[in-house]
Amino acid sequence: MIKSSTLNRILNKYSSILVEIVTVPNVANRKVISVQSFKDLLNIKDKKNKPIYYLNTPFTCEFLFIDKDIYVYTVKESSYNNSVFDKGKGRGTDLDIISNIERNTYIKCTDGSEYLITPIDDLDNVEDVIADELIFPIEKKNN
Repeated sequence: MIKSSTLNRILNKYSSILVEIVTVPNVANRKVISVQSFKDLLNIKDKKNKPIYYLNTPFTCEFLFIDKDIYVYTVKESSYNNSVFDKGKGRGTDLDIISNIERNTYIKCTDGSEYLITPIDDLDNVEDVIADELIFPIEKKNN
């Protein structure tokens, strides 16, 4: 998962009050509130006496306090990574994500594999595309 001194410090110091989860909780009926620091989650935990959960993903670690609302503190590998709870920031279906790529982009999957995605603007000028190498079949539009 991610490598961060902040994350390591939190996990080492507070392991006795943290509960690791492996799936994103359903947030459909709850308000998600981002907090500025892990200390904010500790203050909420002290008042409510419930555990703090964490979800370690490849590029972020989400610390959650689940109550009527969900309070989230996120440790990111870089400023380019988004929380799994960020709405409208690059989240969506795989096709939505790929269709928004405007330049050559490397995509790293959770299994460690990496792919170079190259957008094709004009299919009429692409003659060397080999169909077996494509993830999605390309259909030319008839003008």
